[in-house]
Amino acid sequence: MAVSKIKTLETKINSALQGVTPGLIVRAYVKGKLKINIEAGETYKYYDLASLTKVVCSVSLLMQAFDQKKFEPSSLLNEYVPWFDYTTKASEVLSHSAGLPWWIPFYQKLAESFPNFESLTLEERGFFLERELREMAPTKPERAVYSDVDFFFLKSALQNIYQTPIHHSFNSFKERLGLKHTQFHVNNISAYKKSDYAPTENCPWRKKILQGEVHDENTWSLGGVSSHAGLFGSIEDLATWSLELRKALRGQSRVWSQKAAKLFTTRVTPKSFGDWSLGFMLPSEGGSSSGRYLSSHAFGHTGFTGTSVWCDPKKDFIMLILSNRVHPTRKNEAFKLLRPQLHDWCYEYCWS
Repeated sequence: MAVSKIKTLETKINSALQGVTPGLIVRAYVKGKLKINIEAGETYKYYDLASLTKVVCSVSLLMQAFDQKKFEPSSLLNEYVPWFDYTTKASEVLSHSAGLPWWIPFYQKLAESFPNFESLTLEERGFFLERELREMAPTKPERAVYSDVDFFFLKSALQNIYQTPIHHSFNSFKERLGLKHTQFHVNNISAYKKSDYAPTENCPWRKKILQGEVHDENTWSLGGVSSHAGLFGSIEDLATWSLELRKALRGQSRVWSQKAAKLFTTRVTPKSFGDWSLGFMLPSEGGSSSGRYLSSHAFGHTGFTGTSVWCDPKKDFIMLILSNRVHPTRKNEAFKLLRPQLHDWCYEYCWS
């Protein structure tokens, strides 16, 4: 019966891919045990994690800094970014509640200012970004607005906290956690052979199909490293990270304290204002990417390329998706409808 059930689920997922995404990998865990491990369509060893970088890298490092008493979310951001001269709390930036722009095409400004910008060092590109950020002022928002720009400010905070470029501090962290195949592609040079990576968009700006080079234009222009995007990784590493976070919430982690895990995954925005903890998405009523079944205690994140992670500590359920839905074009948005269905189908399988 169990074999029949999983085959039915595999068939359902495979039949749903056409016209939506070239392929995907789905994993689900119940009580820390693997329940679903499905590869459908054309799959690869490594994927562009896109905005999962925000939680796997940036939030992970901030949780570690909190445990080391180097970071306090309730403090003003300018304690960590001294040139940011506003009374905005770090927690407001983490929860996309600071009133900063949602997105700015820094890559276009960089290319206009430096036609040969690819010859610049990562540090020089970082100086350019900082100059741009210094010109921004927060406004009073009516509600939380998901923003990559928020995480550019957190990148500056992290580099001041750790006194090293963000990819260096992440490399130290990932060794602690045991992530074997998750990394930034510094200077947009991939770590493994190109064919190991899921291709993303046929990019009109870069005039090629991207494979092993980060899809996000701003991150690419910065040399492949940022706080909001840039990580490439495997489903195994994403599972390692998610299961360690589960351990932390249960007070069993060697990486983060239970206090840090609970603080960063608990709602900080009123429901009328937005659905955010400190860096993590929370299920939105009537339309969450996590589907219909997860509890109000769930938290997660999505990535533009078709990646996501959702964890529900109350139901002790974790679900991971890696895909390259932007191949060959980001204009295909059908995956937005499929993602919650995938969560529902997998949840129903685990509890039927």
